[in-house]
Amino acid sequence: METQKPFYNRDVTVFAETNFRDQRKTFGVKRADRRRHMYIIGKTGMGKASMLEHMIVQDIKRSEGLCVIDTQGLLVEELLYYIPSHRLKDVIYVNPADIDYPVAFNLLETSDDLQAQTELVQGLINIFKDLWVDIWGPRLEYVLKNSLITLLADENNTLLHILLLLTDADFRRRLLAKVTDQVILDFWLKEYQESPERFDSAAILPIRDKIGQIVSTSLLRNIIGQAKTGFNFEDIIAEKKIVILVLNKSKIGDEAARLLGSVFTLKLMLAAKKMQQPGRESADVYFYLYDFQNYSPALFNELITSPNFGLNLILCNQYLEQVPELVQRDIFGNFGTIVAFRVGSSDAVKLAEVMKLGMNPEDLMKLNKYNIMLTLSIDGETSAPFTAVTLEPLPVAGLKDNVIAYSRERYSHRREEAEESIRQSLHIYPTKNYAEAPIFVEPEISPANIDYPAVDAPSAENSVQDKSESDNNYTAEALAAFRDKFAQIIEPTNEMADLSIINLSASKPTLVEETKPQSKAVSPGEEVTFN
Repeated sequence: METQKPFYNRDVTVFAETNFRDQRKTFGVKRADRRRHMYIIGKTGMGKASMLEHMIVQDIKRSEGLCVIDTQGLLVEELLYYIPSHRLKDVIYVNPADIDYPVAFNLLETSDDLQAQTELVQGLINIFKDLWVDIWGPRLEYVLKNSLITLLADENNTLLHILLLLTDADFRRRLLAKVTDQVILDFWLKEYQESPERFDSAAILPIRDKIGQIVSTSLLRNIIGQAKTGFNFEDIIAEKKIVILVLNKSKIGDEAARLLGSVFTLKLMLAAKKMQQPGRESADVYFYLYDFQNYSPALFNELITSPNFGLNLILCNQYLEQVPELVQRDIFGNFGTIVAFRVGSSDAVKLAEVMKLGMNPEDLMKLNKYNIMLTLSIDGETSAPFTAVTLEPLPVAGLKDNVIAYSRERYSHRREEAEESIRQSLHIYPTKNYAEAPIFVEPEISPANIDYPAVDAPSAENSVQDKSESDNNYTAEALAAFRDKFAQIIEPTNEMADLSIINLSASKPTLVEETKPQSKAVSPGEEVTFN
């Protein structure tokens, strides 16, 4: 059997070899054809991650800009071994599970441009609608949208401030002094302030519950509660950064992974659209989304169907039922390259139809590991389907420890620094001496679980001023209760210190010497093992 060694080409990204009549010829997809996007589907363990590693490594070696998001962590953790020394400073490594060095990611951060703010708010509304489908309704959307627009009046606000906006009359009054939109002012001063009970059960309580769950999780709170994002999305594109985003659902939770991944995708898309200039070709950014079904479907409709603005998608998942029917239609109607590893029976029937295989769908169910059936974009046209074998798994080599250390130092803050900045931002101050703090037990806290003080409703004889004072007293007491509870979950305690959960004496991370390759020779089709 004749086999060609893989080649690395500036304009062709190789990922497989033909296997027709025992003739092995390495092939790939051209740069221009990658702008038509790529979809990869197949059961777990069939070789999808290995194929993606080859493509990503070539992008890295060619000094391309790329982003990789993974909700399992296996793919992105292996990628750290393949970062060459000359690209070390290009890497932005974001791992929310790294609790000692949280990377700041303010979901509300944007420019003063009205169009940018409008697109961000609408994008966030679409994401929350997908995340909160069990509680969503028109009144909740109305309150949430007005709240997000209002929070944008101060660049230091984060998603955590929505609780203060809804419950603290003093905070709301100070913030509204910065708002110039009369429609927004009328909402707060005429609708919300005069009849807050209209929104309680349908909007305010559900929002407080959902955001409260975020507040009560220090891991996520320390990331989205910092005012200034540690990296710039336009710089990611312009400077061809390598973004590696680890959203391991087993470590940070499903909803946190979906929220962070969706908002990162939204902000990258908005930055790419903003940087697009008429008559100029957009800079290519290769956007790898492993298990992309975990993110907001509303994002992909725009990403896939809008004119290309430089984000070249590589989407990957296990089976079609994970993806909404509308997104499936967008993919099969617009993507230039579709790659199928072994799939189940229902997927085999659908793929045989959309790929026009002209063969028994059962053949897709019997593909061996690393074997694929694909239709390839070639000079803007989609090829007839053919079979191939993906390249051998890569051995391990590189600067993994250096990558993590550099990215921590450049883009992260120490945990206690992040927590202190959030306390100051929310005007929450320690109420207990740490030395006298009780043994810490992780509480289940959201604003809905707080026992708010009972307040008698104002009588009909009360004046408007009396009613206003009564409402403000209730708000102040409720807010004090919330702050006291909130302080309990962000203040260090004796048990934390005893268990070294917070290492106050840890020094700044330092770069280490280059790690030696940890690889061994592999035969064709053999899985590489890592030491």
